[in-house]
Amino acid sequence: MGPTRPDIDELVASVREASDIFNKHAKDEEKNQYPKLLEKLNENGNTELTRDFLKARNKAPSRPHPEAPQSGGAMQAAAGMMSKPRDALIQAWRKQVDLKHHHAEV
Repeated sequence: MGPTRPDIDELVASVREASDIFNKHAKDEEKNQYPKLLEKLNENGNTELTRDFLKARNKAPSRPHPEAPQSGGAMQAAAGMMSKPRDALIQAWRKQVDLKHHHAEV
């Protein structure tokens, strides 16, 4: 037996609610939090923070791995590094949408 109409309606309502919460959060970050951060950073601090972020992004897995350690530290870092090649292979096999904006590489 497939999903019933109330199940689908409930799912749609939950997805809409989650989407609204996410969009509200993103707008707050862009409109309020990001400008406050920029006020506190000088140009060198902003550049350094950007560089640190890009380095960390290159080390992080490209998708979630719930089976990996979640406690942080060396075990989580090792699991992330071990999954990076597998994630790259999976990404290469997938048909990707062309990027509208390309991010800087470090």
